[in-house]
Amino acid sequence: MFHNRQNADLRAANRFMQSNLEAVQNASLLLGGPKALNRTHELLDDLRSGTALTRRLKREMGALHDLLTLQNVADQEREECGFFADIDPTDPAIEEICFLSDGLLGILTQTDAEHELPINDLYTAV
Repeated sequence: MFHNRQNADLRAANRFMQSNLEAVQNASLLLGGPKALNRTHELLDDLRSGTALTRRLKREMGALHDLLTLQNVADQEREECGFFADIDPTDPAIEEICFLSDGLLGILTQTDAEHELPINDLYTAV
């Protein structure tokens, strides 16, 4: 049953990312530049070709969420700092970025909560 849950988690993550494909790529480029866009492309490819939502995929989704929620913009050593400084706060992309970060957080929260069930509750949840 754990394998089926992993497949369902992967499908949910992939469905969200594919339905917001252009917005995710635009946000990655706007907030993190070409390196972030390349990392997002790799994540998208891995989600499409994956068979389960692995820890590595969840870690990459978490890194994308960090980018979308501006976790690293205060660090002068990070590229995100410079890209953030160039963003116009009235840019309509800001609202889209908020939507993406909320949606991605929902998927990450859902998958984390299901995998943190105590062993006794795991069998009753199935």
